[in-house]
Amino acid sequence: MINLFLEKLLEFYNLDYDTIIEENERTFEDLPKKEVFKEGQKIASYLKEAIFTNKKILIYGDYDCDGIMSTSILMLTLSTDTYKPGYYIPSREYDGYGLTKENVDRFKKLGYEIVICVDNGITLNETIDYANSLGMEVIVLDHHKIAENLPKAKYIMHPEYDKFGEYNISAGEVSFYFSLFYLDRFDEYLFSLCALSTLSDSMPLLSYNRTIVKEAIKIINENHYFEIFQLLKYKDKVINEEDLTMQVIPKVNAICRLLNDNSRFNIVKYFISKDENTIIKLSNWIESVNKKRKDLVDSVNLNNTDTCKNALIYVNNENEGIGGLIANKLLNKFNKVIFVLSKSETDKNVYKGSARSKSGFNIAEFMNKHSELFVAHGGHENAGGFTILKSNYNNLKTILEEESKEVIFKDEKKDIEVEIGDLNLNNYKLYELFRPFGEGRIKPRFKINMLSINELKNFIYNKHILYRVNQELSILLFNFDQEILNASFIDVSGYISLNNFRGIKSVQLIVDEYKLVY
Repeated sequence: MINLFLEKLLEFYNLDYDTIIEENERTFEDLPKKEVFKEGQKIASYLKEAIFTNKKILIYGDYDCDGIMSTSILMLTLSTDTYKPGYYIPSREYDGYGLTKENVDRFKKLGYEIVICVDNGITLNETIDYANSLGMEVIVLDHHKIAENLPKAKYIMHPEYDKFGEYNISAGEVSFYFSLFYLDRFDEYLFSLCALSTLSDSMPLLSYNRTIVKEAIKIINENHYFEIFQLLKYKDKVINEEDLTMQVIPKVNAICRLLNDNSRFNIVKYFISKDENTIIKLSNWIESVNKKRKDLVDSVNLNNTDTCKNALIYVNNENEGIGGLIANKLLNKFNKVIFVLSKSETDKNVYKGSARSKSGFNIAEFMNKHSELFVAHGGHENAGGFTILKSNYNNLKTILEEESKEVIFKDEKKDIEVEIGDLNLNNYKLYELFRPFGEGRIKPRFKINMLSINELKNFIYNKHILYRVNQELSILLFNFDQEILNASFIDVSGYISLNNFRGIKSVQLIVDEYKLVY
């Protein structure tokens, strides 16, 4: 007979027990085979020959975590004791997204003969044509939406182009698969960077993506990679996907959000270095940049908005690199389609933009449909980036208002009603079977009805309540409103986590929503 708590989780996700067990039994061997990528072996052979003849190769990445991980994977794959390719992480402010003609000219003058575009390139037809005209070869390893016409690159690895599977994968995953061709072996550290990229780019944690993240987390904990654990708050714990998503990935992203000088290249150096002292020094630098990022976002006034019925445009007068963070903050606050426009230091006539949405409004489809509005654009269903002429501001607002007026976000915040006795250590082990949580497998919230206020009153500490139900469960309610003390009972909802205090484990329900029952 299936445990009632487990039944509720299975119903919540519309899954059966056999499926969950099968998911947890999948390993690397169950992933799609590398041969799905039709040109993977050709690329590996071509680059091996190029390196043997000492041709100059440049890896052109992207400035987000997926781009950083992809670049790091390729650097570690192609580097030897006697050969090191070059790499370039574009500046958000001065280069923008993707390989540019200006940078092609620069690399040509520096003697580079081969450019590998990773996490960009699949829509850069003109730029790649230009590189070809100068006698340079371009290889594209990308995962963004394919346009009607493919670029005339020498080789392409792309999940849609190669019909990889039902779900998109990150550029880091494409790069990892390339490493399988080139190295002819499975590298656990590269696999771990691949999982970081999967989480950072919000790939759906279903099927093969799920297996990659689940298996990589095991490997990270087993090998305790110094580069990853240095960026964690607690360096001696067993980590899960939330630790990577909430602590490591934002710090990686902070570098190119704030920095436009050449120091930004150090973020790749951090992940490819084998020297522990270098890693410690750079981790301190990463932490300091991330603190600046948090302080800057916290200082932003979110009231400077131009609001449609179901959408919102915000003009950001701060650092362009935090536009996406502001967009996320606005999305959480207003629950509307968000377009953040940031001033450009390089061109006073344009805004650099970040867009955010939820299921119910597809950002990529909107920008593709109205491509005439944008100088450049790219992205996914729920997030995108773009450049727009300031003179097109009113056109954007008008069209966005029209296309968003029927938008209804699909509400993903549903509670699983449980009894207080359901939250125990045995059931927490069942809960762990459903990890990793993320895109496509949201983290479940739990609701307990009719908690007695008289009992809670005994556990008030300043503005917080820490209700120790028993040895296996505590309920935390931060910054509660004094009005709850006038009620008789309270319904609480929140997320559970495992607390490990001095070797004693217990379940915590961290309340993020409550309702008074008088």
